[in-house]
Amino acid sequence: MSAQLAYSTASPAPSAGTSAPAPAGPRRAAKVEGRERIYRGGFAQVRALLPDFTRVPFAFGASTVSNRNLDAIVRRFDPLQGLPAVPVGVVSRRYAMVTHREVLDAAQDAITASGIDPAAIEVEAEVGEYGGRMALSALFPPEYAFDPGDGHALALRLICVNSVDRSTRLRVALGWYRFVCGNGLLVGKTGSDVRETHRGGLSLAGVRKLVAGGLAGVESERTVLRKWVGTPVDARALAEFADATLAQAWGAGAAARLWHIATTGRDCAMACPGEDAPPHARSVKALAAVPGSPQRARTAYDVSQALAWLAKQPGDPAERIERMAQIPQLVSALTGARCPAGALAR
Repeated sequence: MSAQLAYSTASPAPSAGTSAPAPAGPRRAAKVEGRERIYRGGFAQVRALLPDFTRVPFAFGASTVSNRNLDAIVRRFDPLQGLPAVPVGVVSRRYAMVTHREVLDAAQDAITASGIDPAAIEVEAEVGEYGGRMALSALFPPEYAFDPGDGHALALRLICVNSVDRSTRLRVALGWYRFVCGNGLLVGKTGSDVRETHRGGLSLAGVRKLVAGGLAGVESERTVLRKWVGTPVDARALAEFADATLAQAWGAGAAARLWHIATTGRDCAMACPGEDAPPHARSVKALAAVPGSPQRARTAYDVSQALAWLAKQPGDPAERIERMAQIPQLVSALTGARCPAGALAR
């Protein structure tokens, strides 16, 4: 398995000039490097490409006086990719930094402790601008997958979101991933997750406990998913769900999109922003077909996948996980069933 590197954005363009006179004498242009990257491969290969960090006293320029309450987080120079050192944030000296490599190592240790060969795991790390934030995904082998019978299997996946600049809490969750459209959702016990604030005493031990507990509950998860596959949903119930429950939880725009996906198989955009009409009756512009979506959602499982498609839209990885965790509760509201234990939105 070879590691792959993909750039999702280009380097920022230099800022526009101003009318102020240039300083006397030659001046070296500042080095600018800030790209989002996606790394794919095995644990060792991805680890070698992840940025590493250090913390230094927060001081102005060459001043010998530093702020006694703050530190600066600096991404180290990366000789492998030729990336320069760059500051990524300022944090309290009480802040407990957990690096992306430490999170990846904890995930690998937890998977190994569960008796799974880490070499069988496919790893992907989405690293934000300057590397300060990371969304890590680890796909489990096929024997842990679920086949809903539509030709599009769900893989079991460990998700970790982390930052070194206090922009988000450490979050770890175990859930399901649909290859055809990149959808993800959390269900029942495997939907349990670890949420930690970066502070003194922060431990990654919860990652091992979450993986072990999640793997033990895989079969019960499959039972819930099979029940969704076998639960029919009619158009009236779906319209009422979109107009009330989903509109309140995710907004009218998401509710209108769900109705369109569930009744046509295609995503949409609002044709008349601000239109005063129930979400299912709003004017829309049809967009591309949603991969793997039927033209008409007939079961709770079909609706869950439409919800999962919408859940992956927020740009913030932590918000995506939050929405994925809400899907079982939303499906339960649609069908009138009791929400699976542990699946309520936190």
